Amino acid sequence: MVTMTTVIVPGRFCGPPDSANGGITAGLLATHLPFDAVEVTLRQPPPLDAPMDVRLTCEAADLVSDGAVIASARAAVLAVEVPAPVPYDAAVDAAAASPWLHDHPYPTCFVCGPAREPGDGLRIMPGPVGDTGLHAATWTPDTDHGDDDGLVRPELIWAALDCPTGFAAMADGAISILGRMTAGITRRPPVGAPLVVVSWLIDIDGRKQHAASALYDPDGAVVGSARATWIELR
Repeated sequence: MVTMTTVIVPGRFCGPPDSANGGITAGLLATHLPFDAVEVTLRQPPPLDAPMDVRLTCEAADLVSDGAVIASARAAVLAVEVPAPVPYDAAVDAAAASPWLHDHPYPTCFVCGPAREPGDGLRIMPGPVGDTGLHAATWTPDTDHGDDDGLVRPELIWAALDCPTGFAAMADGAISILGRMTAGITRRPPVGAPLVVVSWLIDIDGRKQHAASALYDPDGAVVGSARATWIELR
């Protein structure tokens, strides 16, 4: 049996200027499936301020706009070896030195764009942590990032895990877009919690760049992790 509901990504939540942020879109779709980890494949740029249908079966979900499949989701196994947490102060220093503060391919991205003001965008812009191969930044969710229970909304956790993988994937200067993301949320942190996000490159296969990320609470416990495939633009 197929059930259907409708979602809209407001224009505020853009990635590239003319499309929705991939992590937010993937997270919105993933929340319709009752699995510990969900793989979302983005097939077309998600539109902003336009109704999209969620076509849901027992094991999968599609996001559809004007008859075209925008994204597909299914249950997955998330195979990510998460590193030890980066200390909060070290993540602050890494983000302050991020090269993306001054040279960003999508400066108005809701999650990682330096052109977004504090309180408007998340401003998660990781920088390298020495020669560890890790990239890190901090994020303290605002009150409007939470549900009525005071916990951060799932799609924003997906978003916070998404863009940092792009920083790791594009560290060599390539310009890429998110193609696929698999994420799992261990638990939703409360708004106002000082979080650390860490990302790292796994490998590069032609135009595909594979990277991973993890989000840590103030005690260093993992609240979510992800693996993503980015595709270099021709």
